[in-house]
Amino acid sequence: MLRAMRIHGLSSTLRIIHVRGFRRNSRPVIKGLMIVLTVFIIFTFVGLQCKPILLRIKRWRNGPCRDRHFHKDGHTPEGVYIDVGAGDGRALRAFYQELPAEVGLPVIPCQYNPRDWSVFAIEADKQFSGILENMKLNYGFSLFKDTAVWFKNEELNLNMEQVGRTLDLNKWLRTNLSKEDFVVLRMNIGGSEYELLDKMLKNGSFCLIDLLIVYYHNRHVGRSSLLGPSMAYRIRTVAGKAACDVQILYEEVV
Repeated sequence: MLRAMRIHGLSSTLRIIHVRGFRRNSRPVIKGLMIVLTVFIIFTFVGLQCKPILLRIKRWRNGPCRDRHFHKDGHTPEGVYIDVGAGDGRALRAFYQELPAEVGLPVIPCQYNPRDWSVFAIEADKQFSGILENMKLNYGFSLFKDTAVWFKNEELNLNMEQVGRTLDLNKWLRTNLSKEDFVVLRMNIGGSEYELLDKMLKNGSFCLIDLLIVYYHNRHVGRSSLLGPSMAYRIRTVAGKAACDVQILYEEVV
């Protein structure tokens, strides 16, 4: 009986020593796993947040326009320029070659005569209506004033104060353009670009574009926040496919 108790006590002591030894030896392993897990979580979160932030460096892709964009005389064909979010018209003036290059606005890196192009300016903010109307008289472009681009036609609350109409850009592109047209699209629409570009990628109207100038607005993504981190990557991926072949002239996060 006494021997059995001694043996039982010895085995219990050995078990305690074994458990304590295991705990002591496993601490570095557990600590290492916790560090790895913490680093993984941090990098995953930061990676999702920083993908668009990396685009804060302005990206110029001002190589010469691709061969298929030229006539034999070295000039581009008569093209279509669409300024979505025309604002005060500075980008339009740059297109019409009335601003010096030092201004820093993206310019089409091809020889062209802007007077031969079909030009469309779209702006939702009513404060720019007068400026754009005067420019229209001078240049003769088509103006959609007090109009926001969207993926359906409807009335829309703009900035909680203004109410204007919307233009279904996807439908408009498919109705009025073809792959034979040389199309330059400039988009600067304060955060709505995420959902709009998402629809354009899904229905194929994005591939009707030849040159793209796009501004991403991280601070105003709102309900599009889930689309934000991946949008620039998706745009570049689809644009680079042979079946689409869109040249990204300029992209910036503002």
